[in-house]
Amino acid sequence: MGSGASFGQASRLATASKRYRAAHKESPSSDHLKAPLARAEEDAPAAARKPPPDRPGSKSKRRQSLPSVFRFNPAPSDARLSWRRKSLPTRTEETTTKASPLSGAWSGYYIQSLERRDMGQFALKFTLDGLAHGEGVDGEGPYTIGGKMDQVRQVVVLEKTSSGGPKVTYSGRLVDVAKGLRGTWQTEGDGGVFYFVQADLCQEVEKAAPRNADPVSPAQREQWLRGVQGSPFSFALSCPGNQEIVLAAVRVHGHAMEYASEELKADRDFLLEAVRQTKASWLLHFASPELQEDPGFRAECDWTAGTGLVFTYYASYDCLDYMRKSFPTAVASVPGGEAYEEVMKKVTDANEASGLARAATVWFDQQLVFGHTADSGKWLHPSHDCGRDNVPVPPPCAERDGKWDALVECRNSRREPKVGERFPCWCCHWIRLVRQRHAEGCVICCTVSNIFSPTWVERFGAGSSELSDEVADRLQLPRERFRNGRPDSWGLGKIQVSQDACFDRLAPIHPDTGLPLGNGCRWERSVLDNMDFPVYAFFMP
Repeated sequence: MGSGASFGQASRLATASKRYRAAHKESPSSDHLKAPLARAEEDAPAAARKPPPDRPGSKSKRRQSLPSVFRFNPAPSDARLSWRRKSLPTRTEETTTKASPLSGAWSGYYIQSLERRDMGQFALKFTLDGLAHGEGVDGEGPYTIGGKMDQVRQVVVLEKTSSGGPKVTYSGRLVDVAKGLRGTWQTEGDGGVFYFVQADLCQEVEKAAPRNADPVSPAQREQWLRGVQGSPFSFALSCPGNQEIVLAAVRVHGHAMEYASEELKADRDFLLEAVRQTKASWLLHFASPELQEDPGFRAECDWTAGTGLVFTYYASYDCLDYMRKSFPTAVASVPGGEAYEEVMKKVTDANEASGLARAATVWFDQQLVFGHTADSGKWLHPSHDCGRDNVPVPPPCAERDGKWDALVECRNSRREPKVGERFPCWCCHWIRLVRQRHAEGCVICCTVSNIFSPTWVERFGAGSSELSDEVADRLQLPRERFRNGRPDSWGLGKIQVSQDACFDRLAPIHPDTGLPLGNGCRWERSVLDNMDFPVYAFFMP
């Protein structure tokens, strides 16, 4: 350091100078001290001489920088300052009364039994906070519309009520202002897709009219609809432009959509109706190139398919195999045992052959890991990270979470974890991997059994993991419940997946524990059912 005063020293001298002059300005005996203090103040940097923001010298600047929403009202009786905030528009005054650009006259149609039915024009108003209300007249008389739009997700739910007809719920998305609202409608015992657009853009409605080529006679129609159950591909190929027959074939086997006419593959309404009836968003892979590349249409398919486990093709013998060979697919859950390893080999072989099939399962083999239960079964792993994965085990205490009261186990051993040890949680790793595969564009699937072929039952002890309500109640285990329902006779009797393949649906009992096999697999199904995307369930892998 040099011999001169530092910045801090100069600042302190300047402050001392001000205080000294204020205290001694009336004292003539202080003149001999003023000169050196004044010189020290002059030598101080400008920043040191600047008054701090809370000192009297900065008061006027602070007053000028006040926001414009405040007003200064001097009190007449004293010198105190009173501050009053300007009145701002309330939610009731502006957001619930001022209309959004979507308000006005609307038109559109809905599809019922594959036939287009026009809505005519109706009035619909959206407020800035998303509330919707409107009115119109149809063949059943006047009706009113009420509902709300989620401004962030651009999702709308409307409810149409009238005195002469049933209540109808419309759930859809705003594709964009120019293309209007698309989605599904639902009433008691019926449903379909709809398309609403602002009336000045009604030419879009005309272009979107569905097609129905390849007409057939009523007698032939009934015969074909019965035959499509056994040969969906053949009938879709024989009448590729007939919406009813192709849709019936797609309900039996999703890959029948591959044989639809090019017109149907380019028909947005027909494809959305197929997705609505099957909950199979992956039918998009058979759409025209233009629709496949349309991000708005992809979002419509995802919205229409919904979330949770989907059992549409649960009993199909080969639908999952077709999926693995046609587009990116990941199998996220397969019952364990010796047959599990054989299933993974099949998936690996399919991946090497097509580059499309992947697994979304984890296997730690000889590494000790935390499992999906703890605290004598009182704690069950949630549908997200649990906080144990590679985290030091805390010491026992009254506040310690029950999730730590568990054994760590591997393929051949198990033991209690010691304080401070770290172990992977296979559940956390699995949940992350499933979400990663979905983000990569894979269709996520799971299987209820590990029976790849009928011979595997004897060769590898393959079987089902279904648990009937009766067995669950008897063994005091949780019942299996899914948001989209489950197939009839769950865990009961046998399932016929082909002419030559019939298997038991009840999970075998473990000889040591006396409990049904597939406990971890059932937990995986409960987690997959809570994902924010659909997961397609099959009996066979």
